[in-house]
Amino acid sequence: MSFQYSMYKLTASLGGIKKQMHGSAEKLTALSLQRQKEYRFVCPADDFRHHYVNHVLEDRNCIHISARGKTNDRALLYLYGGHMLMPPEDSDLQAAREIADLTDREVWFFHYPLCGDCSMEDAVHLTHLLYGKMLDFYKPENIAVYGAASGAFLALAAMLYNNTLRNRLPSCSKMILISPSSCWSSEEEKAAMLAMKDRDIMNDPASLEVIREILDHGKKIPEYMLSGSGGDYRGLPETWMFYGSEECFSAKAGFFEKAYAAGKSRCHVRVRQDMCSCYCTAVKFPEAQEDYDTVINILKQ
Repeated sequence: MSFQYSMYKLTASLGGIKKQMHGSAEKLTALSLQRQKEYRFVCPADDFRHHYVNHVLEDRNCIHISARGKTNDRALLYLYGGHMLMPPEDSDLQAAREIADLTDREVWFFHYPLCGDCSMEDAVHLTHLLYGKMLDFYKPENIAVYGAASGAFLALAAMLYNNTLRNRLPSCSKMILISPSSCWSSEEEKAAMLAMKDRDIMNDPASLEVIREILDHGKKIPEYMLSGSGGDYRGLPETWMFYGSEECFSAKAGFFEKAYAAGKSRCHVRVRQDMCSCYCTAVKFPEAQEDYDTVINILKQ
């Protein structure tokens, strides 16, 4: 284990990331609403490399990042991770901008609805609507979707939702899903996730029952929007999933592999030994470099 990764794990543990999601549904909902109230959205001003445009979709912002003075026919829908409760951090936008630079794609960074005041179903519907808007600008084969943690599962849920529609939108070319975080879909998964409670430095699987209660927001929503179970996996874009072996959500890897196979869709799952959740969203330590480079190379194609 590198010194950088050791320090990253120590910082994550001391920083209380895991404890942030402890508490009742009422407490976490109040925390989400407070963070949203404190958050100040700013669309960045153009810099010497980038041009920014803010698209507003039903009062939700999406920052469109492109190379200054250049048009591009390839795009990426970027969905950050925040437990479906927290607004993005500056580092999330920085990570999206870096991917734009390295892949020669225009990036759409979506501030999707959070479940402090909306349901997961609301977030899925609006993400799907934004993808439809992107199709006004790009061919579907030139669009990729990237998500981290809750954003990764939101990306998948939006594509599963598309499969429920009579008039489906054409599928994007590929999806990159880093540590997709979803609820368990069986008692076996639940046991496997709970068994990793002490090893996961960022997520507490015991909090997932409360998270599920928040995600449905008092509505009866489809199970596939919560755990992926019961979804139609036919015709999904080719998908790459990356998990760390030390995160509880890696217990879902086998479920998704089987679901994609049953739908005759292509899914490549990598579980990187000894790594934590979202280890390859950026290169914060040497162990992340190989899989980060893999992600970039896939998006370059």
